[in-house]
Amino acid sequence: MTWFYRLWWLSLFIKFCLAAVLPLAADEAYYWVWSHHLQWSYFDHPPLVSWLMWLGHPFESWGYLVRWPSVLLGHATLLIWLHMLRGILSNENLKIWFVLSLLTPFLGFGSLIVTPDLPVLFFWALSLYFYQRSLEAPTMLSYSLLGLALGLGFCSKYHIVLLVPIFLLHLTFEKKWSRLRWPYLPLTILFGLFASLPVLYWNATNDWRSFRFQIDHGLGGGAWNPEWTLSYVLSQILLFSPLLIPAFIRGFRRRELRLFGWNAIFAWGFFLYSSFKSLVEGNWPIIGFHSAYAVASEGTKSKRWVWITCGFWVVAAGIFFSHWLTPWFPENEKIDETHQYRSLAVFVDKYEPIYANTYQM
Repeated sequence: MTWFYRLWWLSLFIKFCLAAVLPLAADEAYYWVWSHHLQWSYFDHPPLVSWLMWLGHPFESWGYLVRWPSVLLGHATLLIWLHMLRGILSNENLKIWFVLSLLTPFLGFGSLIVTPDLPVLFFWALSLYFYQRSLEAPTMLSYSLLGLALGLGFCSKYHIVLLVPIFLLHLTFEKKWSRLRWPYLPLTILFGLFASLPVLYWNATNDWRSFRFQIDHGLGGGAWNPEWTLSYVLSQILLFSPLLIPAFIRGFRRRELRLFGWNAIFAWGFFLYSSFKSLVEGNWPIIGFHSAYAVASEGTKSKRWVWITCGFWVVAAGIFFSHWLTPWFPENEKIDETHQYRSLAVFVDKYEPIYANTYQM
């Protein structure tokens, strides 16, 4: 596996370089403000993303190096997946998975942007790892560490709760219930609650506002708008790549990959259901993409489709990042956000306080 570690270090170096020069996006600036006002949790997200930003404070004097601790944690997610997949995938298929994870939008280029996705992906992978360990070699320690990983994932993003039905699907359809050690299960619950205490305490003392906001945000829409579902389906097909869908179907047939297959299917299915309730953001199912690429890499018959997919996203990322640094592309609200608010900076000197219609602004 020497090739993996060499490529891992090289890609981390490239990420550090890019993270140092790319201006903070609006969401990142929002979490950066959090990091200077640390709380147990926050209104619209759990606190871990702000804790990571806080770790980057010593680097604030040098460009945008405040991102580095978060980027490092996100990149370490690949090491956890290596330990899960190297006994399942062949060396060639593991290379396919690694390339997809490095070069596709959410898992590769998106890992330069500090959002709650970075820590939740890390603890999601860690939870899957300890879940596997708890079935294959159950000990009190593995069940306890599973609870800690789930709890810290809950401090990252509430989506971690979707792992529970994924585990239930896997246990049921793959007939794994007999492998559970029921006397150890309370340890998972106990350590999970312990690691979740910052979020639980903040919500309990703030009228459960964060929980209620997120439920309304994801499932509380009014009358169904067909555009919500259509845009969700099309975005997920594009982001995963239509070229890899047949490979995913073939790879799902392998029993050792079923846990990851159920992970991807449930993530896509849950947010498909959510798209009938409200608008779904494209990055919400990101929790299924590492798993989906693992399954697809097993079912890949031709590397050509993988290289076409990665080549497309490399070109797209080059255009996106160049515009991020120096605007030149036709005006677009999302990719202009690192520049469009600069004209408002003069008002900070004239008025205090200043109110805006979004948190990020």
